[in-house]
Amino acid sequence: MEMRLVLILSFFSCYCTRYVSGVTTQSSENATVKETDTIEEVNVMKDNYHELLKRVKNNEIEIADLKRREQYLKNELDNAKRHLSCQIEEVNDITRENLDKSNETKDVLMENLISFSQSLTLLNETIQELSHRLSENLRCEESLTEYCNTSDYFHEMI
Repeated sequence: MEMRLVLILSFFSCYCTRYVSGVTTQSSENATVKETDTIEEVNVMKDNYHELLKRVKNNEIEIADLKRREQYLKNELDNAKRHLSCQIEEVNDITRENLDKSNETKDVLMENLISFSQSLTLLNETIQELSHRLSENLRCEESLTEYCNTSDYFHEMI
């Protein structure tokens, strides 16, 4: 029985050693696999972090460039506004000057029209007066001619 007991104990001992040894080896293998997986995950995360950091830096550079462009365009817009305001003011000044000249010309034309109208009226009156005088002179001349004719006739008769 002792032998049996020794035999059973030795089987049991071998079995436990093998089981513990197998578990330890398997655990060790699992730990190595997990460590390798963890290292790979860390490396992937590190690479992702570096890529993300590069993108952030590139975005910061792009934002700075866009801000410079925006400032440049704002300055260009302000310059264009000032330039156009000056041109509009010049056009307004020229328009006012031309309007003033136009009004002056209109006033002069109205004065000339009134003067011309008065001259025509005076000419018409003068023509009528001369026409009337001519009529009278013609009548007088006719009368005189008639008188002369009558007088000549009268003289002849005598």
